[in-house]
Amino acid sequence: MIFERKGFTPVECDAPLPCPFCGADAAFHCLKDDIVWSSATLVADRFWFDCSKCHAGAGCHGKTAQQAAEQWNRRPVREEA
Repeated sequence: MIFERKGFTPVECDAPLPCPFCGADAAFHCLKDDIVWSSATLVADRFWFDCSKCHAGAGCHGKTAQQAAEQWNRRPVREEA
């Protein structure tokens, strides 16, 4: 899937799965040249997904769109009873 935003280079990544809580589509977000002080690390260019309806998130940002998609698409493995 390719995401495009004005002022950003188009990025390609895996298609995000629906929200695991409400089933709504995921919303793609990115920040360009946003320098944030976090855990003694300067981070620039962040990508993340959250739910477009209930705003649930993966709890982290990715350095690439693909990393953000993998974090969002991660689901717990349920053992069969």
